[in-house]
Amino acid sequence: VFLQLLGTIGDSKTIAIVLCLAEKLLDKGYTLWMDNFYNDPELAKFLKERKTDCVGTSRLNRKTVPNEIKKQKFSKGELCVMHSDHVTITKWCDKRVVSMISTYHKLEMVPCKTKQNEEILKPLCVVEYNNNMGGVDMRDQLLQSYLMEQKRGTKWYIKVFKRLLNVTVLNCYVIWKVSNPNSEHLHFRLTLVKELLERFQVGVPRKTSGRPST
Repeated sequence: VFLQLLGTIGDSKTIAIVLCLAEKLLDKGYTLWMDNFYNDPELAKFLKERKTDCVGTSRLNRKTVPNEIKKQKFSKGELCVMHSDHVTITKWCDKRVVSMISTYHKLEMVPCKTKQNEEILKPLCVVEYNNNMGGVDMRDQLLQSYLMEQKRGTKWYIKVFKRLLNVTVLNCYVIWKVSNPNSEHLHFRLTLVKELLERFQVGVPRKTSGRPST
């Protein structure tokens, strides 16, 4: 059903994924939190029309993002906000530029403490996004250096298996770190591989050089 609507809200496959997964949640007042891979102004507008709010980071290179937002350059602490059809686009500069799309928030700044215990003002949409999606972003950051599933030419179901395996290893590390707070991610993975090889490796006959004996 929703695939037929793509002509009116864009032809992106990522939009189709969101609509198909959220089909049973529409028209019930839910709020969807998503990262910049899926979020889009046209998608946000459509979801709002179906009584579903949408909050998430955004990629500025999307065609539906206004040029005024794309071209605006900021210094640290500056921001630009545009609002149309219940969709608010916020571009804010902290250590780096953060862009957000939300149908749940307007422009509202809230005080926050930095790691250096300094008080700064942040857009509420950024603060609440971090509270709701912080775990997902942290997972992606921890997996970024170990993306075994990105090898080209691999069948899609092999990639899915490798991704699930990779996330399982990460979950094991998170549990291990509770009782071993000084443990490093790389050391954990190397130790895991070493112990698995020691336990399950089958002896492989070595190749011999020279002519075979008769």
